[in-house]
Amino acid sequence: MAAPQGLYLVRQRQSSLTQLEVWFFAGSRFVQGPPAATLGAGAAFDFVRAETQRAGSTGTLAIEGDRMTLSGPARPSTSARLDPLPSSTCLRWNEGLFCPAPRFAPGARLDGVFAAGPAVTGATVLRAAFKADGSYEIMLAPPNAGAAPGRERGRYEINGSVLRLRPVGGGTATSWTVVPYDDGTPGPAPRRLFLGGATLGRQ
Repeated sequence: MAAPQGLYLVRQRQSSLTQLEVWFFAGSRFVQGPPAATLGAGAAFDFVRAETQRAGSTGTLAIEGDRMTLSGPARPSTSARLDPLPSSTCLRWNEGLFCPAPRFAPGARLDGVFAAGPAVTGATVLRAAFKADGSYEIMLAPPNAGAAPGRERGRYEINGSVLRLRPVGGGTATSWTVVPYDDGTPGPAPRRLFLGGATLGRQ
């Protein structure tokens, strides 16, 4: 059986809630919750940068028959059967249901405010406000405990699963992994947004 490749959205049922995660697979390596994106056409994912930004998020995978084993520096080795679902591009594994991550259309725009809930720990992005005119304002978690959250404003561009942020004032542009998710609740789409390692809900 072939190993999963590319960006996947993982859904897990915990009690009455559906927990979301994003994983990236390339060859025999993975990163769980990829914060920074270098996922453009022909670009290789920067595993060193991902590990620096989220220690313990990277690891290796192995396929033997119909079993996939994931292991990493911050997780025990886990082996379980990998089941392709009939008439679907999704895979079922021990961690949940793996489906190719939804992507934004070229030139897509967001319009709304998204925020991390109280259950999100270690989130880089606490709140993100996007406008259809291509402007944004984000509030970032402080790098040191007790410090005030930082704020950043600028212009954004979306290309597939990559969000490019260009701060005002000539700051350094950054790229973030971005994945939209609609949970079926009323209101404009997307209802949830995976951004830079955290899952944010529309307010």
